[in-house]
Amino acid sequence: LHKLCSVFGAFFRMKFPQVWNEIRNNNAKEGWSTPSFLHHEHICSPRIFITDCIGNESHKDFHDIGPCVVFWIKESPEDEESDWQFIFEAVSTGEGDCKRDSLTIQINDGLVLVFDGRKVRHCTSIPDPNSKRKYAVYHGASK
Repeated sequence: LHKLCSVFGAFFRMKFPQVWNEIRNNNAKEGWSTPSFLHHEHICSPRIFITDCIGNESHKDFHDIGPCVVFWIKESPEDEESDWQFIFEAVSTGEGDCKRDSLTIQINDGLVLVFDGRKVRHCTSIPDPNSKRKYAVYHGASK
């Protein structure tokens, strides 16, 4: 977990420094600190949630503070991609006959999303029960 979060944190800090700082500062304001066994300069949040093939209902994260970042990884590099989807509800895209009232993103190995769960409804579809395991790793700040 330490290596995974520190390597991802270094990538995230380099690509999205403003969001990385916001997540880190929001955690500090709430009094959260990284436990000594997980301490590393690149870890942006001591609040780390790992899910395994989660499927949930559309919701907002009212207890979050600011943006979060989530990335997905497969259990094994040999695993095939699954039918798992991340859905932003009530996010309109396109025009005319191409207009859609939600945004659906195929979850693939290495997908990174940055969003504010307080402001947009979101959920994940339930993957095929026979799909290989895929994990979501969330970093953010909560009250």
